[in-house]
Amino acid sequence: MAQPSTTYKFELNLTHLDRSVYESVKQTIARHPSETEERMTVRLLAYALFYNEQLAFGRGLSDVDEPALWEKSLDDRVLHWIEVGQPDADRLT
Repeated sequence: MAQPSTTYKFELNLTHLDRSVYESVKQTIARHPSETEERMTVRLLAYALFYNEQLAFGRGLSDVDEPALWEKSLDDRVLHWIEVGQPDADRLT
């Protein structure tokens, strides 16, 4: 039987003076059973660093065709594709 994901809830207070970001964000993250807590924490840090209202978590480890984080436009174009860790050379191309 497959192990279930573990759900974590966070509340972030984000302030970035240069970008005029002053947000309090509540976020729920699912950690894949094969994902370490360190990798999940890095995903959360990347979310905080690149925060934008359209930034969303991808399926990551459970779907290899999606990044850890991405930002899509309203017409569903990918604006930012953010990987966590060291990607394979094939994914870089």
